[in-house]
Amino acid sequence: MTREVLSVRSDARLEELAALFSRSGFDLLPVVAPGMLLQGVVTRTDLLAHLLSAPSPRALAQRRGGPVTALLRPVAPLLGADRLAKAARRLSAEGLPALPVADGGGRLTGILSRADLVRHAGALPVRI
Repeated sequence: MTREVLSVRSDARLEELAALFSRSGFDLLPVVAPGMLLQGVVTRTDLLAHLLSAPSPRALAQRRGGPVTALLRPVAPLLGADRLAKAARRLSAEGLPALPVADGGGRLTGILSRADLVRHAGALPVRI
């Protein structure tokens, strides 16, 4: 699990999201409200599909100025006490490259990626 998580604010615009994806190389970012409260996730794939389906340059510009929440995917976070085997099943079932980890109050505390699972595969089952 990665504890230093790059996230996007729930009040951000899609142009900010595109810049974050470009700089980070990540395929998924958690969306947070003030206080790091997890709202859901956004994916690079969803952003590209949304922007590339714009019928005109003007429509593309309008979409880039749209809210991140237009692409928000609600997702139940993993909890710090969840076992890696459970996390692996969730990642597979949801088809996402990573899942956010939150505390009992819904605050983002980390992210668990498929790469994290590969690194720790020999240690199953362990707590994250």
